Amino acid sequence: MLTFTPQSNLRNAREYFENHLVVGDYYSQGQVVPGEWMGVGAERLGLAGIVGKDEFVALCENLHPVTGEQLTPLHKTTRKELGADGKVKEAANRRLFYDVTISPPKSVSIAALVKGDERIIESHDRAVRVAMRELECFAATRVRRGGRNEDRDTGELVTAIFRHDTSRAVDPQLHSHCIVFNATYDEVEGRWKALQAEEMHKARKYAENVYYHELARDLRRFGYGIVNKARGDFELESVARSLIWTFSKRDRQIDEQTRELLAQAPELAGGNVAEVRAHLAHKLRPQKTEPLSPAELQASWLEQMSEEEKQGLAALATVREGDGPEAVKQAPAITESDALRWAEEHVFDRHTTVVERQLWAYALERGRGESFTLEDLHAATARAPYIHDPLNPEQFSIQPVLDRETAIIRLAQESANACASSLVPDWPGDARLDAAQAEAARRILSVRDSIVLFRGRAGTGKSFTLKTVYDALQAEGHAVQVLAPQRQQVEGLTQDGMAGAETIRAFLTRRRMEPGAVVIVDEAGQIGAKDMLALLTFVKERGGRVILSGDTGQHGPVQASDALRAMEKYGHLHIAELNEIRRQDPARGRNKAERQWIATYKQAVQDASEGRLARSFDLLDEAGAVVGCTLADKQQKLAEHYLELVRKGRSALVVSPTWGEIHRVNDAVRQRMQAAGLIGKKEWAVSALQADDLTDAQKGDARYYHDGRVIVFNQTCRGIPKGAIGSLVAVTAESIVVEATGRVRAVPLSQAGHLTVCKKQGMKLSKGDRLQLKANAQTAQGKRFINGELVTVKRVEKNGKIHLDDGRVLPPEYREFVRGYAVTSYASQGKTVDHVLFSDSSIKAATNAEQWYVTISRGRLGVRIFTTDKARLRENVTRSGQERLAVEVAAKQVPQVRMGNRVLPCNHPDVIKWNQKGHETAKKWRLRHRELQNQNQNHDPVRTIQTVE
Repeated sequence: MLTFTPQSNLRNAREYFENHLVVGDYYSQGQVVPGEWMGVGAERLGLAGIVGKDEFVALCENLHPVTGEQLTPLHKTTRKELGADGKVKEAANRRLFYDVTISPPKSVSIAALVKGDERIIESHDRAVRVAMRELECFAATRVRRGGRNEDRDTGELVTAIFRHDTSRAVDPQLHSHCIVFNATYDEVEGRWKALQAEEMHKARKYAENVYYHELARDLRRFGYGIVNKARGDFELESVARSLIWTFSKRDRQIDEQTRELLAQAPELAGGNVAEVRAHLAHKLRPQKTEPLSPAELQASWLEQMSEEEKQGLAALATVREGDGPEAVKQAPAITESDALRWAEEHVFDRHTTVVERQLWAYALERGRGESFTLEDLHAATARAPYIHDPLNPEQFSIQPVLDRETAIIRLAQESANACASSLVPDWPGDARLDAAQAEAARRILSVRDSIVLFRGRAGTGKSFTLKTVYDALQAEGHAVQVLAPQRQQVEGLTQDGMAGAETIRAFLTRRRMEPGAVVIVDEAGQIGAKDMLALLTFVKERGGRVILSGDTGQHGPVQASDALRAMEKYGHLHIAELNEIRRQDPARGRNKAERQWIATYKQAVQDASEGRLARSFDLLDEAGAVVGCTLADKQQKLAEHYLELVRKGRSALVVSPTWGEIHRVNDAVRQRMQAAGLIGKKEWAVSALQADDLTDAQKGDARYYHDGRVIVFNQTCRGIPKGAIGSLVAVTAESIVVEATGRVRAVPLSQAGHLTVCKKQGMKLSKGDRLQLKANAQTAQGKRFINGELVTVKRVEKNGKIHLDDGRVLPPEYREFVRGYAVTSYASQGKTVDHVLFSDSSIKAATNAEQWYVTISRGRLGVRIFTTDKARLRENVTRSGQERLAVEVAAKQVPQVRMGNRVLPCNHPDVIKWNQKGHETAKKWRLRHRELQNQNQNHDPVRTIQTVE
């Protein structure tokens, strides 16, 4: 595990050195922990060998440890903040250092410390240094000169490493505290500056996997067997789980304290529970007990073990160093190329561009402990024909993604005037439409293109206009096929009167269409490149036309490549557009104040739809819609407002950006509803299935079927009916072998999308509970259940049948549902309610411009945002979550050089300046030239596109 903990209190920093770092988490008789310096920055300061107190404290005080001069520029060192007592207090504003703590799995600590295998301790020290060297590549500083506002890589850290071997509960716990000081040297400006650690935070998972891989390779070389987990760490084979449990007292203490705190203050569950746990671990440290000698400590550990556990531990790793590495090297299970290909399949399933550290992290996770080295992996990456982004060179795409986007754009370009006549040459209009809607419909029906785009912003009346187009096409005699990405959207289209609507996946599977038919695709912005290319190609082959309806300002596809945005930007399509928002109508207000508020709300949505995100946030904040909360009261405030709306008979929807936040919000709101008597007191216990969000690559890895995971068939496959629940038998190079309905079937990896991997979870239901269904199904009586649908529980039978208040009954075999008070913004897209409540997350990457726009636009009458940090939320909503398209990445490139974690063109000013510094700097940065392997990288890969930027 690798964690970051910032330290801003100077007094605590001094005490931390004296009372924690140099004596460890536990006092041992006569034992002192010597820290060691590492890092390019430490070398520059002349720091080497053992860490001294004076040097440590000087750096904490922002002083040069040798000269005593101020090290980095000091700006605002304090800030005002609201304390728990409601009073404004002054707090430290300068980070002194980051405590980067690195530790192995518990079984490794047991083998190293209880068994006494000193080779593991040496391996841990080496792996920590390798991981920190990799993390150092991502060190940066801020640049604020000459009008610039950006970060620049420095690749220099000043780090002090202290290795400890016990936890506060006196359990064996090997771990190292890597104290990274808030200083880095900027060679361009020639001075020490504050460290910008954002990229280091982003690279945390990569550095953690570097540590695990280096350690696991050594453990295998020592003769230990390892068991890799799907996510996270690994454990040693043959170490009893009971032994791991025995020596995890500190974790159990923190877990128990966390449970007690959440029981006393359930509203805290709405925050980041991991942060609550980390806070308890740091603040509620148990007092150190009387010191023991190393022999007494060892005896204490042995006393806690059974004879069977002692014998099992003694039998571990009978192979000594040098007895087996050759055999491992001759026949590795996974090579660096295998691991890299798997990582590519995984990340490019949903991403158009990635950065190398993402790819490396997954490759190391896949091949953890295999014989390939980190250098082997880096070399394999350098040889790969990736397509690097000239504007952001550390990002890259791959040729298959580019080929799909190119083909889609060409189809769009070739659609111009491809038909002999317009769809409805003499459309008479429709009196039910206003002027803007009528103009949009007329434009769709009058062009001669085989593909036309209908762009409608959220709440503009796009669905009604689309239904008018559908009616006009049918009146003209056209065969019309209506499609949407999700079943719930299909149901909405059917309810709007567009008969025969179906999902895109079903349409592509069935592959039946009348020649020359017109295909209307709603929510086309949620279609990835694979499905969009297949759809457009098939319709063209059948001589048909396509009307794509969507909004690229809302959420894009889960699948890789935003196909609609590529067509909109480069396809030269005729576009019919609706911009006037109708959902937030001031006329709905019952009085002047309400009408004025809805008008403000409408303007905020309009601003968000047109990219003025900061103004959108400010309008709602000034109107009182953004509620500042603490971690302790956020859920209480949200739940109280939700109850108030329910009591008024208003429809309300809570939107949260992450599933962890959603589960916490659901539980907190339900508790409040039950306490208010809006949900029944009687509870029925049921078992629900929660889907793991796995890519097809992950489904082809047996490690992801852990802890009793079950497999649900979401499509009929290999004779197993849709909805059947099975278990994993094995994963081979070609298939996933599943046992279901009394049969064993090998599902080809190419059909992994037909399977959903789920974990079982207990859930209590009461009358009035709200559920969100997570799978499509149909009962024998013809009743349909739709993925994403919100339903209300009436009662539960002993046999597991769940009766809903609309008369439908969920059968015992249907268990794919979660609580339905809060949903993701992706699931909320297309929904309309009276009021929408947004529960902000503490995870920066979860909130962006698209998420903000979709979320706030759901309500007719109101929106309320609950956040613990207004400033951070405002910053997050101005950040786009859209990835660059592969066709944008593939612009003509020049030879490139790797500098730290950046890949820069050779003519970049930073490269020129560093090269002028001479060979020592070049060596420090580990410059290596990247040969452009891909022949397409030296010219515009999409030759028919005239507007590629």
